[in-house]
Amino acid sequence: METRPMFKRLIRLAVMSAMLVPPLSMAATFYVDLSLGNDSWTGRQQAPAGAPATDGPWRTLQRVASAALVPGDKVLLRCNQTWFESLTINGSGAAGNPIVIGAYPAPCAVKPVVDGTTTVPAHAWSSLGNSVYRAAFPANLIRNGSLEGTLSYWTMYSPDTNATLAMDAICPVSAGMCGALTSGNGTRNSIAASNTLRLESTRRYALSMYLKAPVAAKVRIVVRKSTSPYQSVGFDTMITGTGAWVRYSFDFRATETLDNARLDIEAPPGSVKVGFDEVRLVERVGTPNQIFEGTALLDPAHHPNRGFRATSPDSIYLITASNSDRVVQDGTTHSTYVVSGSDLSLPNGAIISSGTSIRLRSLDWTLEERKITSVSGNRLMLDTPTRYPVSAGYGYFLMGLPWMVDSPGEWHFDPDANELRVRMFDNANPGTRIQVGQSLSGVVLNSRAYVTLDGIAIRRAAYGIEMKSSNGIIVRNCEISDIEKTGIDASGAIAPRIESNTILRTGGDAISGVSADWAIARQMVATGNNIAESGVRLFAGKTSGVPTPSIAAIHSGWDATITNNVIAGTGHNGIYPLGTSTIQNNYIQDGCLILDDCGGVYLNRDASNTQIVGNLILRLPGSIDGKPVPRSHAVGIYLDDRTTGNTVRGNTISEADWGIQLHNVSNSTIDGNTLYGNRRQQIWLQEDSSVLRPSGDVFGNAVSGNHMFPTGTDTSVLHETTLAGTAAFATYDRNAYSALFAPNNAVERWAAGTAAFQFETWQTAVDANGIPRNLDPNGSKVSAPGYAAFRIAGTTIVPNGNFATGIGAWKTWSQAQPSPTVSTSTSTPGQTLNFTAGGGTESILISPNFSVAKDTWYRVTFDLKAGSDNQGVNTVVRRGGGGSNGYEGLMGNSTQTVMANRAWARYTYAFKASATVNANDPVTLDNGARLDFQRILPGQSISVANVEIVPIQQAEAALQTRLLANPYLADRMVDCPDVASKPALCSLYYTFPDKTQVLWPTNLGPLSTRVIFSIDTSLSDADNDGIPDAQDACPGSLAGVATNARGCSLSQGN
Repeated sequence: METRPMFKRLIRLAVMSAMLVPPLSMAATFYVDLSLGNDSWTGRQQAPAGAPATDGPWRTLQRVASAALVPGDKVLLRCNQTWFESLTINGSGAAGNPIVIGAYPAPCAVKPVVDGTTTVPAHAWSSLGNSVYRAAFPANLIRNGSLEGTLSYWTMYSPDTNATLAMDAICPVSAGMCGALTSGNGTRNSIAASNTLRLESTRRYALSMYLKAPVAAKVRIVVRKSTSPYQSVGFDTMITGTGAWVRYSFDFRATETLDNARLDIEAPPGSVKVGFDEVRLVERVGTPNQIFEGTALLDPAHHPNRGFRATSPDSIYLITASNSDRVVQDGTTHSTYVVSGSDLSLPNGAIISSGTSIRLRSLDWTLEERKITSVSGNRLMLDTPTRYPVSAGYGYFLMGLPWMVDSPGEWHFDPDANELRVRMFDNANPGTRIQVGQSLSGVVLNSRAYVTLDGIAIRRAAYGIEMKSSNGIIVRNCEISDIEKTGIDASGAIAPRIESNTILRTGGDAISGVSADWAIARQMVATGNNIAESGVRLFAGKTSGVPTPSIAAIHSGWDATITNNVIAGTGHNGIYPLGTSTIQNNYIQDGCLILDDCGGVYLNRDASNTQIVGNLILRLPGSIDGKPVPRSHAVGIYLDDRTTGNTVRGNTISEADWGIQLHNVSNSTIDGNTLYGNRRQQIWLQEDSSVLRPSGDVFGNAVSGNHMFPTGTDTSVLHETTLAGTAAFATYDRNAYSALFAPNNAVERWAAGTAAFQFETWQTAVDANGIPRNLDPNGSKVSAPGYAAFRIAGTTIVPNGNFATGIGAWKTWSQAQPSPTVSTSTSTPGQTLNFTAGGGTESILISPNFSVAKDTWYRVTFDLKAGSDNQGVNTVVRRGGGGSNGYEGLMGNSTQTVMANRAWARYTYAFKASATVNANDPVTLDNGARLDFQRILPGQSISVANVEIVPIQQAEAALQTRLLANPYLADRMVDCPDVASKPALCSLYYTFPDKTQVLWPTNLGPLSTRVIFSIDTSLSDADNDGIPDAQDACPGSLAGVATNARGCSLSQGN
C-alpha cells in the first residue's frame, strides 16, 4: 500500500529514538572503599574480587569526580571511613531517576566522612617565646631535608655493607652542604632513607628535590612502608642521571594510611655516587581557614581580646570615637574610614599595617569586614567603602597580624612566609594536636540536577555542601559540622530538598539559598533538620570566639516550605524566607546572639502572604555588644519593612524583647498565639513610613485570639507611630490579657501624644472623632481577685517624696530654654509639687537619688493631676549618672505611661530592679537611682504628690508563673516544675486564661505550650487593692482604684 514506506520510516525513527535514551538497566552502582579499593578497577564490586584481586571498589573521591555518572547511578562510600578530599559529582540525574550518593553497607552505624583538615607533624613546631609556636605550612615531612651540616634523620641501607652516606660540599645551592650516597659493589641497590613519616590515604602530596647522578645512571625514588614487605605507598619512579644537578618535582596520592612510611633514594650498584639536597615532601593543601585542637576551634588572631574592658568583660569590641565620613555612591551613603578612640591601645612594638583586617558593626544588624590600607592619625582608612555609614559608638575589632597571637587558643597564618603561628589552650607545644582546616568544600554539586546525597558526614571544611544553581537536589540524613562559612549553599537552586540533616557549628548560615550577589533559590523544602550554633560559637552557654557575619540559620530564598526543624543558637535570625512561604512547626531557641534587630522568624517586603504557624520560639537575648545604645532588639516573629498579607497563627514566643513586631506592615493576621514573658511588649505595631498610604503603612491588620502574659510591668500591646495616629493599625478581638503584673493593657504613642489603657478603657477607646474603636469586644482580662501578689517589705526609699521640705533635691531638665518651672503648694492630697515644661521637645521632673538592689521588687505609687485631660505622662526608674555611669532604665526595658486628667488620681505599679545602684556610691561613683516623670511636652504641666517607692516581697506562692513547653513532635506528659523543690506549690497552679486547676502530670501536644500561674490562698485581699488584708490600713477600697503601700486610695487619705 502507499502508506507502507512511511510506516517503515516511522518504525525506524522510533527504534533510533529508543537507542538514544539510556534505559534504566544501564544504571550502575559504584562502591568506594578507602582501605581496599583501587581506582583502576571498575568500582562495581563491594569488595576486591579474585586472588590476586582483579576488580573491586574504587578508592578515592577523585575517581568519583572523574566518572561520567548517568541517571539512576549510585555511588556508595564505605561506612566508618574518612576521605580528606572533596566529593565532586560530574553528572546529573533525571526527574524520578536521580543519581544517588550514599553509604554501604546499610544500615550505617558510622557515616562515611569527608574531612577538610590536615595534621601538622610534631617536628615542624618551634618556639617563638611567650607560649607561641611556629611551623612552616605545609610542613616538610622530611626532617633535615635541607641537610644543613648534618645527616641527622637520614640512614643508609647497604646490602653489601660497603656503601657510604656522607656530607658533600659540591651542592646545587651555593651555600651549605648536601648529601651524597655512594653505592656498594654488589648486585643490589644501596639506599639513603629518610625519617619515618605519616601519610594519609588519598591525600595528595608533592615531592621535590635536587638530585645529581652520573649520566645514564638509574636512580630509584620511592615512598614506601618502612617495614616488611616495604611496598610502595603511592610513589615509585626511576630517574636517569644527567651528570648535573637537576631539580625534580612530583605529585602523588598515598595509597595507604600509615605512620611508618619513608622516602628512599636508591643508587644502583657499582660505586655510583648520587647527590641529593633540599628534599621536600609536603601535602598539597589549601590556605588555612580554621585551626582545631581535637574538637575545639582556635580563634583567628585578633585585637583586642575579650576582657580588655573591665566594664564589659565579655566584649571584643573597640568603640568608634566619632562619626566617620559620609560618601554617596550610587545613591547610597557609605564611609571610607573608621575613627578610633583612646581604647585602641597596641602592645609595645606592634603596628597596624596595610592589609590588617577589620570587622565592624556599621548598624545593629550588620557586621562588615574590610582591609585597612593605612592609618592617618586616628583614622583607619578602608580598602572599600562600608555598606552603611559608620556612626560613633559602634564597635569594631582588628584581625590578621602575627603579634595578635597573644592569648591561649589563637592562631595566625602568613601566606607570604607560609608560616603558621599558634598558641594552644594549655600554652604547651602543639605536638600533633593541631588540625588545619583548608579552603575546600566537602561536597560539590553546583549546576547539577537530580542528585540525592544521603547519609554522608562532612566536617571541618570551608563549605559543607555547595549546590549552587542546581535543580532537584536532595540532601538527607547528612551530618555537617565545624564549617567555616555556609553549611549548605543552595543559592540560585531550584526545588532543593534538605531534610533530616544535622548541621552543627557553622561560621555563616547553616542553610542558605541566597548569595551575596542575589542568586536566590526557589521552592526550597527544609524539613526535619537539627541545626545548632549557626553563625555563633557557644561555650558554657555564652557566646565565644570571634564574631562572624551571618543572615539566618535558614535563609531559604523564594517560596519555601520550612517545617519541623530544630534551631538552637543563631548569630542572627532563625528563619528568613522570601516570597510566599510556609514556616510551620519549627522549634527555635537562643537566637540573635551576635547581631541585633532580628527575629526568630524574620520577613521583610520581599516576602508576602506567608504562613507562620505552630512554631515554638524561646530565648532570644539579642546582642548589645558593639552597639552605641545598650538596648537589645530581638523579636520572636518580626514582620518588617512593608511585608503584607501574612498569617501568624498558633505560635508560642517567650523571652524575646518583643513577642511579635509589625513594622510598617499591613493586612496581616495575628491569631491564636501564646506570648509569655517577653521582656517588653508582647505585640508591637510600629509605623514610621507612609509609602503605601499618606496616612501611614500600618493598616488592616487583625489581632485576635492571642494569649498575652507579661511577667514584668510593661503592657501587652504597644502601638507607635511617628505620624498622626494609630486607630487604623488593627482590629482586636478575643484576646486574653494577664493583668497579674502589668496594670495597663496597652500604650499608644503618636507624634502629638501618648495614651495608656487598662483593659476596661481599651474596650471603650474611641478614635480622634469620638467613634468607638470596638477593641476586643469579646476579649478578657485575667487577674487574681481576692488574693494579693506581694507583701510590703519596708518603707519608702524616695527622699522628700511628700514634699514636706518643699522642693528640696527634686530637679528638672529640658532640651532647650526656657527651663521648666517648679513650685509647691497645698492641695487635696497634701503637699504638692507643681511642674511646667520648658523648651525643646520634652521636659523631665527628676526625684532625689535613692538606692535599689538588683532583683528586688518595688511598688511605685504617686498622686498626679495634669494641666489637661488625657495627658500622657511617662515614668521610669533609672540610673542617675555620676562618674562614667549612664542613665539606663532600671525597670528592665520598661517604662510606665499613665493617662492623667485635671482631677487628682492615684497611680501604682510594681517593677523588679535590673541592677544594684547605690546613692552616692564611693566605688562606682553612682549618684544613685531616680524616678523620672518624663515626656512632658512644651506647654504642658503636672502636679505631683505623695511619691513613694517601697520594697515588696513576692510571696513564695503568691504569683509564680511558668510556661510549660513541649519541644518535641509528639505528645508529652509534663510534671509539675516544682515537684522536687516546692511540691506544695503544685496544687496551687491554674491555667491561663481559663483559670482551671492544673492536674499533674499534664499532657502537652507537639510543640505546644501552656501558661500556668499560682494563687496563694493565704494572701487574702478582700478589697482587691493588691495589699494583703493583714497589711491593709484602709479596708474596703473600691475595686480597681489605686492605693498606696498602706492600702489607701486617694479618697481614703494616706
